[in-house]
Amino acid sequence: MKRYHACLLGIFILLFTGCSKEENVSNEKSSISFEILLKDLISDKHNIKQQSSNLPECSEAQPSFVDIVLSRDGEEIRGTTTEPLRLSLASGETLFTQESADLELEPGQYTLDYFKVLDGDENVIWAAPVNNGNSGFADFVDNPLPLQINLGAGVKKYVEVDVLCFEDRFVNQFGYIFFDLSASKAIEFCIFGNYCLENGRHAEAARYKVSVWMYSGDSEAPKGQNLYSDIENGIIVTDYEDYSEISAEPLCLILPDKEGTDEYYFELTILNFDYETEERIIRQGVISDTEVKNLFEGDEAIEYYHFREGNCSMSDSPELFDDSNGNGVDPNLDTDRDGVVDKDDNCPYQYNPDQNRVDYYGSTCFEPCEINTDDEIHKPIGIQSENNGSDELFEFSTSNGFVASLTFLDKPVDVGILDGSFSEPGILRINVFIDAGRYLEDHVIEIRDDLNGESYCKIIHPAQIVPGTGNDSYSQFEIEIPDDLSPPYYIRFKGNLFEDL
Repeated sequence: MKRYHACLLGIFILLFTGCSKEENVSNEKSSISFEILLKDLISDKHNIKQQSSNLPECSEAQPSFVDIVLSRDGEEIRGTTTEPLRLSLASGETLFTQESADLELEPGQYTLDYFKVLDGDENVIWAAPVNNGNSGFADFVDNPLPLQINLGAGVKKYVEVDVLCFEDRFVNQFGYIFFDLSASKAIEFCIFGNYCLENGRHAEAARYKVSVWMYSGDSEAPKGQNLYSDIENGIIVTDYEDYSEISAEPLCLILPDKEGTDEYYFELTILNFDYETEERIIRQGVISDTEVKNLFEGDEAIEYYHFREGNCSMSDSPELFDDSNGNGVDPNLDTDRDGVVDKDDNCPYQYNPDQNRVDYYGSTCFEPCEINTDDEIHKPIGIQSENNGSDELFEFSTSNGFVASLTFLDKPVDVGILDGSFSEPGILRINVFIDAGRYLEDHVIEIRDDLNGESYCKIIHPAQIVPGTGNDSYSQFEIEIPDDLSPPYYIRFKGNLFEDL
């Protein structure tokens, strides 16, 4: 997992009066100066319950300017989001802003809405994150923007403002709109994603980045004005006493909404994380403001655009982008090999070529490690254990493989034998032998190397059973043990039998 160093900077605003004893108190004004202190966030990471796996790197450039926006009673009075007020930093060992007549203010309540620090080439190197209701870097500071400032007459006041080192690719995590909105309105578009492993299980989190342009109107050159470049979603690591949990945050973008129809060109790129995949564009295309607004539920609630990449059983919701370019889910993928491709299959993990959802495959679909059964026709079987009829995990090593008895799950009656051996390093060959008069149908092998860990599963369906092409009493198949599993292994078997008695 790649990590980036980050810095937290405490910025103190010195509010002091500039009046003499002869001046009337009602005419007193305060002026603002900024003193900048640097603190290393990484050194304090043990105090942080949640930390992102990716944080902006600190630039080595020297700060030269500060851009701010101050408002009062909801009205911007010093600077605007598109044209913030720029202040120069005085040179010297201690960084502080030079005195400015623009910041002579009447006593009262003010709000600091915008705060960025720039280098001599006018590049943003630090920024104060904004708490705008969405998750982001605001969680990493004690006092995110907007920051309330109470200026009393004749009072010198220090107000601490926290900023983080800034990189363009993390712009969305700071909560600002970093492009010029010529429209009077903006709309929000939120993205959430899943990456599914080869066995169909979801990875703990999907890491991705998004670039957005206004659509040029030319399908051959669709990229017009750039709105966002390589904006990454957030990855959260929650540390507990003896373990950690990883989760992904949605990525929410603000899009301009002008008169008439607006169209935006998107490129969504999957990034390598704790799953194995190459960095590549998986979704690209044009969507309209109408499609974005269709995700709204009332004035406040917003449904996410939910993409699913890898060996997932479900398609995107909603399907905004055309996957025919091959960057998305393989349109010919048929996980259960029933002749119906996954994107059209009502149960992509269960073999049902007639798409019948009321037979023993059930009226619902199941996860890759599960199969369905019924008690009237198809009897569930499992590995015999101390609790006869159980389908609990049992342990074996790599030295000699394993042999186990199979029984009905509801009664201690032997129905066959399961054995496994390594045909070559890393390749486990499984044989399932069923007694005469009983016929093996779909069955699943589940493998772990930790009783409390993740499972690797393989489902065998009737059309895959050898030597016949349907029901039979014998099944042989091979499993390539994933590289991240190591012996000893734990095996669970569950299958369906049809009894011809």
